[in-house]
Amino acid sequence: MTVFILGYISYISILSFLEKDALVDHAFSVIEKLEHVLSTVIDAETGQRGFIITGEQRYLQPYDLTLQNIDNQLHELNIMTTANTDSPKVKNMINSSLIPLIQNKLVDLNETINLREHQGFNAALQVVLSDKGKRITDDIRTDITNMENEENNLLANRAKQLEAVGNNTIYTITIGILIASLVTALSIPLFRRSILIQLPVRTYLL
Repeated sequence: MTVFILGYISYISILSFLEKDALVDHAFSVIEKLEHVLSTVIDAETGQRGFIITGEQRYLQPYDLTLQNIDNQLHELNIMTTANTDSPKVKNMINSSLIPLIQNKLVDLNETINLREHQGFNAALQVVLSDKGKRITDDIRTDITNMENEENNLLANRAKQLEAVGNNTIYTITIGILIASLVTALSIPLFRRSILIQLPVRTYLL
């Protein structure tokens, strides 16, 4: 019975370890997704600048790809951060700040692209030189940096929890093995004694 109980405790400890390990991986995934979102926004801005300078539609490909992908990326990020039950801060920042900023950025990019198409280079350049777009991009960078810092804090805490659970799991399994070995060692003499007690009886009967 003791060995069974220790085996069950070891099983629970291993499940807890795997759960904490998944949370550590999750934090890395959120940070990676945040970097991907920022990269997508920067790509759109790069496409806009190329188009303003050259007037050639082919430079708008990164911008067009951003329009196609950014909503899905933000949706995935929202779903991923829903799992952060130990800290809802990142999810709140996404909805209250990051998404509105990205929407404003896309509006700004679209405005300058339209100006370049219909009023020429100088009209679009005036908007670019106003630094409005740069300020929005800087705010997006700041938001993402703050969210990455929050995720890194979660990562550090989860790594500590993972280490503690890992140590407990190793300790529990080790104790289980020692007790199982002890029970086996004690059982062998009792088993031999039982056989020796029964041998004379069997001999007599023969």
